[in-house]
Amino acid sequence: MTIGGIPIRAFAGMARLDGHLPAVARTALARAMASRVVDRVVAAGCEPVVVTSDTEVGTWARRLHVTVLDDPPGGGLDGAARAVVAHAGDDRWLVLHADLPAVDTADITAMTGGATPALAPSKDGGTAAISSTGPFRFSYGVDSFRRHLAAAGPGARVVVRPGLAFDIDHPRDLMVAELLGVAP
Repeated sequence: MTIGGIPIRAFAGMARLDGHLPAVARTALARAMASRVVDRVVAAGCEPVVVTSDTEVGTWARRLHVTVLDDPPGGGLDGAARAVVAHAGDDRWLVLHADLPAVDTADITAMTGGATPALAPSKDGGTAAISSTGPFRFSYGVDSFRRHLAAAGPGARVVVRPGLAFDIDHPRDLMVAELLGVAP
């Protein structure tokens, strides 16, 4: 079984969309995208696991019968990813973002169905998803894909798929998602 880890700090975030969407709409957008990601992880035959310390996110995930792991204090996205790996034990794991409005089951399968490690870049040079077994040296942040690829070594498999590469970070991303018909 592959553990599909989805770190979610809070639904009430997405501050870069402030001024473009009111807080209530940003929260609804974040929840809708996270729900899509969880649904696709399940459809791909993986066990979804949400990493959070937010009460609202935890309650939402439990209602979906999703395992909730505590977000390690001060660990950031790297710490959340390490929590997924620790939870997976000897099983394969996948860490992917919750703000992927176009992700589909084939995207998840592409990450989990082949050799490990597998990495998917985001459109801005970040890392949308990583899948492997055992420990991994996470290094999220600006230009993380380059660092993750170096950490993965020469046998790494790069998975380039629109559903994984396209995330919602800025108002223009939301506009593109609406034009493509993938906005929640």
